[in-house]
Amino acid sequence: SLAVEEQFYLIWPLLMYGLWRIGRIRGVRYGAALGAIVSTGVMTWLAVRDKMPEVSSTARIYFGTDTHAMTLLVGAVLATLWRPQRFAERLTSRGRAFMTVIGSLSVVALVSIFWFVGPTSSVLYRGGFLVVGLVSAGVIAASAVTGTAFATVLGHQPMRWIGERSYGIYLWHWPIFMVLRPDVDLDLDGWPVQVLRFALTFAAAELSYR
Repeated sequence: SLAVEEQFYLIWPLLMYGLWRIGRIRGVRYGAALGAIVSTGVMTWLAVRDKMPEVSSTARIYFGTDTHAMTLLVGAVLATLWRPQRFAERLTSRGRAFMTVIGSLSVVALVSIFWFVGPTSSVLYRGGFLVVGLVSAGVIAASAVTGTAFATVLGHQPMRWIGERSYGIYLWHWPIFMVLRPDVDLDLDGWPVQVLRFALTFAAAELSYR
């Protein structure tokens, strides 16, 4: 996944420069949107062709930069559209409430995807990752607008604690989750396993942070 990220950092600035020369900000926006759609299409085509999702065959599609660029490109589209500070200055109380609803629904959708959709689910490889990118963009867009209830909640504890340790949580969760697999390493399943996994992940992240 870091390779995908680094390749994006190398390739996207060159593409963005070319798109800017062609159509300025709209060229970048439409180019990124088209790229997200094409990447989703390539992933879907390969998934259908290879009769996904067998666990052994997901690696190429999941880790391929060409097939998994859609989420990064959705972020690029958002960057060309969203000016949160300028937007917040003209926002009415009803508009702030609307942004809070958008952010809250996006969080609920994102958590639901994490909880109910398995990592090898065929839904993910047939447009699901694009949905994840769009929902994540909703969270980011809403959280960047100051003065809303959604942004205020994210700015207070325990969300600040999680935010400050988020990279440590990201790094630690994978090995911890991999050695605490339900019905493989543990005779447990369901929410008790998730509680144990998250508790150990947060503890490790806190120790690393300190």
